Amino acid sequence: KVSLYYKTHSWKFMELFNNEYKYCAYQYFCSSSVYLEKGLLVPDADFEINEAKKSTFNYINTVPLFKNVNQGDWLKLENHVRKMARDFK
Repeated sequence: KVSLYYKTHSWKFMELFNNEYKYCAYQYFCSSSVYLEKGLLVPDADFEINEAKKSTFNYINTVPLFKNVNQGDWLKLENHVRKMARDFK
């Protein structure tokens, strides 16, 4: 599962981040509730046809996002853009 892959590699990501930027990110970004997970650049909710929905789950459409961003601000942005598209149709 891709989300599990991101979760188990969060510590390595933070180690590289710390070495590059001399910033201790562990305390802010790595815990049992804060970790990297799979984010979709184009969400499946934007499509009505099942084949199109399935195509959004390809690796090329994913990006690592921190869980709180993916399920928080990113989700709010997706919903806002979707609402704007409906309103201005």
